[in-house]
Amino acid sequence: MVRFILFFVVVTCLSCRGQQSEAVVKESEKAGKEKDTHFEKITFSIMQGFNREGFDKDVEILKDGTFYYRLRERYCCPIKANYMGKLDSLQMNKVYAILDATDFNTLKSVQPDEEHASYVSILFTMYNGEIRMKGALSARVWKRILDLLTLVEEQELVPNSNHQFSTAKDVILPPPNFTPSQALLDSL
Repeated sequence: MVRFILFFVVVTCLSCRGQQSEAVVKESEKAGKEKDTHFEKITFSIMQGFNREGFDKDVEILKDGTFYYRLRERYCCPIKANYMGKLDSLQMNKVYAILDATDFNTLKSVQPDEEHASYVSILFTMYNGEIRMKGALSARVWKRILDLLTLVEEQELVPNSNHQFSTAKDVILPPPNFTPSQALLDSL
């Protein structure tokens, strides 16, 4: 009788253990699927503050980890350089962490322009809609955008042909009496 009870307990424990690991696997599969649809595309363009040196930048990150990066001179027709690359799973996890830490509600209202602040145009294409904003950013959101920019700039960049950015035209703030040429607008 003792052997039968011991056998019953062992079988019960093994069957419960098998069901528990199966449930954990199903939950982790669901989490992975949610991350795959967390965003479709992140696109942003940055016009550096007026006292800052460097190029204006355009970035687009797709949900498969492919990114496009462009440097351009302000108010100038020729684009300095176009690049593309691929983020691995570790960098994509960082992208998801940055998105999770971003308060999208702050993008609903434009921040007052600060003197010498960078001007940004952002388009987040999520699985359930779009979030678009242009203007100066709050310090917290600006830090998140800089984190994304730094993440892209640290990758291996492969030269690429011109890539169209849906946010690039929004960041051209020409000085008074300056009309951007059609070639400049078409190249963006």
